[in-house]
Amino acid sequence: QGVVATKDLAVGEAFILARSLGLVMPEDSDRVALSEPQARALLADQLEASARRDATFAEELFSLYDGSSDYAASWSPGPWSAAEARLPQLADGSRDRIERIVQFNSHRCPAGPDPRSGDPTSGLGLWLWPPMVNHALETDSAPNCAHVFFGDVMHFRVTRPVLAGEELLDRYTSPLASFFDQTLENLKDHGMTDAKYEAAARAWADAARGEASPPSSRKKLRLPQGQRGLALQLAQVEHRIQFGGGPPAVTEKEYVGLKEAYEQSAHEARGGLAPLPLAPEEIRALDKLCLCAFTFEGRAQAMEWRMELARRVQEARPFHFAAAGLATELHVCLAALPRQSLAAAEVQLAAEVEFAARRAAAFWLLGRPLEPGSVSDEVLAKNFVPWVLDTFAFRFGWFSSVLRPRLLSQSAVRSA
Repeated sequence: QGVVATKDLAVGEAFILARSLGLVMPEDSDRVALSEPQARALLADQLEASARRDATFAEELFSLYDGSSDYAASWSPGPWSAAEARLPQLADGSRDRIERIVQFNSHRCPAGPDPRSGDPTSGLGLWLWPPMVNHALETDSAPNCAHVFFGDVMHFRVTRPVLAGEELLDRYTSPLASFFDQTLENLKDHGMTDAKYEAAARAWADAARGEASPPSSRKKLRLPQGQRGLALQLAQVEHRIQFGGGPPAVTEKEYVGLKEAYEQSAHEARGGLAPLPLAPEEIRALDKLCLCAFTFEGRAQAMEWRMELARRVQEARPFHFAAAGLATELHVCLAALPRQSLAAAEVQLAAEVEFAARRAAAFWLLGRPLEPGSVSDEVLAKNFVPWVLDTFAFRFGWFSSVLRPRLLSQSAVRSA
């Protein structure tokens, strides 16, 4: 068992604020983006140097999981205590242990936008307490906490009421993973598996091929009817985009079919009939629906689909940063458009989006998600929005890469 609540915790309560033991950022190398092997090697170098200078630091470092049952530093020629004045030497094999500690316990953290592309970049760091918060498998109860970064501080808050004695569980993977393999590779890299998630991946893959286990089968997970339909519709649309000349090749009939299939799939997920609260195929479907809606129904419906993605992420992983990012980005776009240019549906959507952005800000900045009104306009505009869109450089999918710049540029032209 990892971190356990010693008292009842309310939604929004903070329980970990930790500075990093070590942190490498893109500017620490000659590359804008650090590959995982590069980042891990640089972080291991940094941690090893600190451990050789500071025995107390080394004791903390080696208390982290390295894939073995050893949770203490190894010294040469023998044991060391804090009462000793001499600086001990790390035993042979310590570097290998540090590399394994980095593999199992490090976290990616935001490093701002790439100056050329604007895409988000990230560093890699190691924290003492955060790795002790265990990963929630799909077979466990849903995660009951989430984390963000303020500089090199890793900050955890509770996302649902937690009782004294209950374990605090995060989920190490992103709710915006567009493919099952992204999450499965992440888990594998941390030495973990998730049988329910793996079964769901196989079921979605079978459904996309038009295959399904018979209702009597007990060995294979079976998707509900709507999700099987979505798998087929999405495969058809994605094939059309890939081999038919890009997004313009999708017909209105195919768009309507994908929309109807998604709506049934979402109904099943929200009703607890689906194996996962939010599947990668649903995320990809929503990205394609946003794109196609802009062509066939216009701006308002495209933004509605984007908000649907924000809703689904918030439902599946309450207050995860991805939910905050989706809502905040959409809020900025709608707020930038002249009020008189908004259709009735966009006015209604703008109110929902602003509420969601304020709720996220109230949660992460104040720990009071039930009081979104406690976040002033100034704090929202000058603190929370820049933190989300500049520090984290939040971007995801077609909306972020195409529609958001288009909307903001149109707004700027009108303002001028």
